[in-house]
Amino acid sequence: MGPMNSSDRHMVRAKGKSSLPQAALPRHVARGNFGIDQSAPLISRKVIEISASPERVWEVMAAVNQWPDWNSTVSWVNSAGPLRVGSIFKWKSGGLRITSTVRLFELNHAIGWTGGAMGAFASHAWYLEETSSGVRVITEESMSGWLIRLFKPIVRMILSSSLQRWLFDLKKESEKFSR
Repeated sequence: MGPMNSSDRHMVRAKGKSSLPQAALPRHVARGNFGIDQSAPLISRKVIEISASPERVWEVMAAVNQWPDWNSTVSWVNSAGPLRVGSIFKWKSGGLRITSTVRLFELNHAIGWTGGAMGAFASHAWYLEETSSGVRVITEESMSGWLIRLFKPIVRMILSSSLQRWLFDLKKESEKFSR
């Protein structure tokens, strides 16, 4: 994978930084870019190693309209076209209809969005880092709002298992044709 040129990078700056320690952040993600809300009452982070190229993992992740085909946590998605900063997509996960806006888009490296549903607001970021055996995928999500504060213990378990399931499903789909 070669260096990215300026036409490959599409990102926005947002107040705040990623919550991952600097050593855990992929080298290509500049400090100060879109990240989760550090003051949110609920934050979850998960990591997985995938035996596929970053390009293959990105291809699976960025094709949001195909998420329901492989992602057991998503039942439907409606996106008007390819993702880019500012794209809006609607989807259903865990019984909730969510409207999300892409805030970070760095081809083959990072994607992040914000979204809301029924009394909750979330910031979700995904980082891909090439390794000697494939790619490390790091995901982190913050959630806030009255629903989250009211049902924090339950939502914490749901979010944690949902992110873990999403990563396992992403690994399975990404490795399907990479062996």
